[in-house]
Amino acid sequence: MDYFPILQDLLKLNTIVFLLIGVVWALVAGKVLKTAKNSLIAVISGVVIYVVCEGLENIPHGMVMDFLAVFIGTIALGTIPGYLVWMLIRLRNKKGVAGQA
Repeated sequence: MDYFPILQDLLKLNTIVFLLIGVVWALVAGKVLKTAKNSLIAVISGVVIYVVCEGLENIPHGMVMDFLAVFIGTIALGTIPGYLVWMLIRLRNKKGVAGQA
């Protein structure tokens, strides 16, 4: 499976910490997003950043660039579920399901 080196590293090494940093970042930063549309844009941005980092990981270059690609890609991968949580919360609040007293 040479297609997804960041996911391979995530499963093999202790880079799960980077993923958790991304999730926490998205949960904290997602509070600022006021609409589900903004949350969707944040999710798409996380996916794009992750895909770019996966592509960079397949290009041979130095160890520093490899580390940065894994670091940034893993954090971007972690932001996806965090922003999805906020998007679901915003959609739920918009429908009037939550917040009723």
